[in-house]
Amino acid sequence: MSSTGLEVFDETLHKTNTWLKEIAQVLGVDRHGAYQVLRALLHCLRDRLTINEAAQLGDQLPMLVRGIYYEAWHPAGKPDKIRSRDEFLAGITMRIAMKQSVDAENAARAVFRTLENHVSPGEIRDVIHVLPQEIRTLWPRLQEPMRSGEPPVK
Repeated sequence: MSSTGLEVFDETLHKTNTWLKEIAQVLGVDRHGAYQVLRALLHCLRDRLTINEAAQLGDQLPMLVRGIYYEAWHPAGKPDKIRSRDEFLAGITMRIAMKQSVDAENAARAVFRTLENHVSPGEIRDVIHVLPQEIRTLWPRLQEPMRSGEPPVK
């Protein structure tokens, strides 16, 4: 039985809850904390991507997550000129509005892992290619041995 009365809403709620659960488990935070981290990371990533790549990534997000992603987006002047890992992490820290402390690097890795679990490998590869090398190092796929059949990210 549908909880909202519309299958499309039930599906996006389920997918969004799955994403939040994954992030919460990795970071040891509650669902609200996971939401704050997801929101902060999506906004920092979106603003660092080219407009075309930001839109292509947005197309693959669940409807509810897509709404969070595009919230308050102003594409003029994008991408942000952030090139260093430290600048990127500082932007995350600034955007995480939580009472409990969450390390920005751990937050980035948790959200990037969730994206890798739910977005097509080709899109993840495209997103990584658009980012400066220092920011790329935050992606879990670059920290682990490659999955079989997956082309290397350069």
